[in-house]
Amino acid sequence: MWYTFSSVLGAILVRRGIINEPQLMEVLAEQLGMPCVHLAELTVAPALLAKMPPTVATRYLLMPIAMSDDTLHVAIADPFDVQTLDELRLLLKCQIKPVLAGAR
Repeated sequence: MWYTFSSVLGAILVRRGIINEPQLMEVLAEQLGMPCVHLAELTVAPALLAKMPPTVATRYLLMPIAMSDDTLHVAIADPFDVQTLDELRLLLKCQIKPVLAGAR
């Protein structure tokens, strides 16, 4: 996860049981102005999952969640990992739109 004051503070609050990870993700998403998803609540089509090699998804903690036109929406724990997003764009030959998601 990226290290800003709010995310470090958020991690401490989660660790102490003051808030849970989904609550933290919602607050961070609002601050960042990006969508947030809860992976446990998603149903992803097998054809969409087949677009991404499992080793890539596991290594970078990401998961494809939707496709619109030529853009793959990807749930990712660190939406500021530009290197990973660029590598993914080259590997899959499509635009990538990160969506904030918890690492679990």
